[in-house]
Amino acid sequence: MEMRYNLPFMVKIAKSFFLTLLIAAVYGGPATAREVQYADMRPVLPTTEFAPGKSYPILLEVNVWEGYHINSDKPIQPNLIPTVATFTASDDHVAVGRTVYPEPELKLFKFSPEKLAVYDGRVYLATSITLNEGISGDVTFTAKLDYQACTDEACFLPSRLEAAATLKIGTGGVDLEPGLFAKHARDVTPGGSGFDGLFEGSIGPMEIGSAAWWGRGESGGGGGS
Repeated sequence: MEMRYNLPFMVKIAKSFFLTLLIAAVYGGPATAREVQYADMRPVLPTTEFAPGKSYPILLEVNVWEGYHINSDKPIQPNLIPTVATFTASDDHVAVGRTVYPEPELKLFKFSPEKLAVYDGRVYLATSITLNEGISGDVTFTAKLDYQACTDEACFLPSRLEAAATLKIGTGGVDLEPGLFAKHARDVTPGGSGFDGLFEGSIGPMEIGSAAWWGRGESGGGGGS
């Protein structure tokens, strides 16, 4: 299928990008510009302890600061930079599932004649983990978010956020923030052989001590994007 480009729109994006490069050069170069942020985030854990042989959903809460938006994971315009989340664990006994992104909003901005797929305000990304038998000691779970922020008039250089949380290994876990998981983690599906047999249908029930965030074990809707 032939791909068509909106030339005036691309010219505006290019002007915005080169203006940002100029500002970065004046105020300390690309390394300094890389540290500029337009959002913050935190990993949201479902329980106080994680048991070996079990699987759990994990959320990433992203707060885009007022006056800015970030592109979705699948921007409509091919020249815009997508939002990409990467999750890793410090122990090979922890397998990380796929990432489920929220539905973006379609909005018009001064620099674009067409609506763009964006995130603003507070949004939640979801993933899942499974802990293999034999794991011992606490695990560091790290989330990285690469994104491009824009205002109504211009876009900026890409930025990266990084945040970590400690997974305490144990069998006496207490549920945390079950309302958030019931609302935002229902489309998490397994990613890789480490999750085989842990799910029925698209999401659940998961092989976990408590399924409060899954609607207490009820099957949910289909997989996310």
